[in-house]
Amino acid sequence: MGRRPDKTKHIAVLIVDDSPTVRQIVSSTLSNDDEIRVVGQARNGKEAVQMVGQLNPDIVTLDIAMPVMDGLEATEQIMAYHPTPIAILTSSLVGEKREYVYKALDLGALAIIPKPACLLDLDREFIEKIKLLSRVPVITHLKGRRRGVPEQVPRSVDPQAVKQKTIGIVSSTGGPDALKRILSKFPTDLPVGIIVVQHIGAGFEKDLIGWLSGYSNARLRLAEQGELIEPGVVFFAPSGSHTVVYSKNKIGLINTPPVWGHRPSGDILLASLAEHSGSKAIGVILTGMGKDGAQGIKAVHDAGGKTIAQDEKSSLIFGMPKEAIALGAVDKIADIDHIADELLRMAAA
Repeated sequence: MGRRPDKTKHIAVLIVDDSPTVRQIVSSTLSNDDEIRVVGQARNGKEAVQMVGQLNPDIVTLDIAMPVMDGLEATEQIMAYHPTPIAILTSSLVGEKREYVYKALDLGALAIIPKPACLLDLDREFIEKIKLLSRVPVITHLKGRRRGVPEQVPRSVDPQAVKQKTIGIVSSTGGPDALKRILSKFPTDLPVGIIVVQHIGAGFEKDLIGWLSGYSNARLRLAEQGELIEPGVVFFAPSGSHTVVYSKNKIGLINTPPVWGHRPSGDILLASLAEHSGSKAIGVILTGMGKDGAQGIKAVHDAGGKTIAQDEKSSLIFGMPKEAIALGAVDKIADIDHIADELLRMAAA
């Protein structure tokens, strides 16, 4: 059964981390907001599972690498028996454990929030993200329910009809799962190139690509300076630089200042796509906080390209799509499970 907390009461948060210092800093940060109450702290996944059942929190912040029971197993147990919004709050891990972050999304966690190098840098955006995620309805999520590659789209389109078109996608909180749903439905002979800006912590991009590759027929890779945008390839913008499209359908990486606090920025990508692809551009804006991508979508729309926004019902956070829609720059508002079909239709038009 899904549940949504009463918005008139405090948001109850359970903090789970094996480091007492981390727990204290996260607790102090969240407690600065009058709407939040930290109801408990757990040292490992086993304690977390027990405390979720006892305390019934509105949201759990959960580390991945912990003793006794790690965050992956804890996510699985919580979502199977006490479905609760979970935010993975983790540092950049090494080796195979880095993949656990994305496996947690398969098991029902809502979002990945990288720990900053200095935890004292946890800011107002972190607090607002926790508040928003606490209000997301969740359902029982049994082990294996969403494992394996989803059913693929059997049909294809004529590559000759769309060979010059390029798709730009912008996503933030909730984006990894949304991207998985889109990429899993593309055919093997996807006739367009795609560039993705996903807001995520530095160093996580390759792990995101590795996780998504298990669900996609297309080739996924990190964008590099001067690469040709090829049909059937999905390029992911690396952190620390803005990714742009420039003449002759090539990728560029630039180091201009962040936009809306983001580098890479969806606005920068989509504006460059509009400039160099014009009516051949297709812009997509998915779930996420803030405004990034809205002005870029408008640039694509004004250049004669096609635009899609994820709808409110299927968005984890309806911030970025809402901003784009408010600008009158969106041709199609669609459920996340219908966006792949819409993109294929736009590509073939």
